Amino acid sequence: MFWAVALLTSLLEPAGQMSLVAGHLDVMLAIGAAMYVMNVFEAYLFWRYGFLAPLVFRLTFYFVWHVVGGVI
Repeated sequence: MFWAVALLTSLLEPAGQMSLVAGHLDVMLAIGAAMYVMNVFEAYLFWRYGFLAPLVFRLTFYFVWHVVGGVI
């Protein structure tokens, strides 16, 4: 039951973000697939290690992508 809910809810973020790149099918598929895999991985972290593991993973990802990537 956990994995059924995790797989379905992992689709929510990519579905909401796809309107930002509408009209670019290759970009939509690449970004959507990457987001989906990341969300499923976070569900695995939650299932295996508890609440803090996916939170730390997401905050670290945001730091690298938005802060460090923004400076570069």
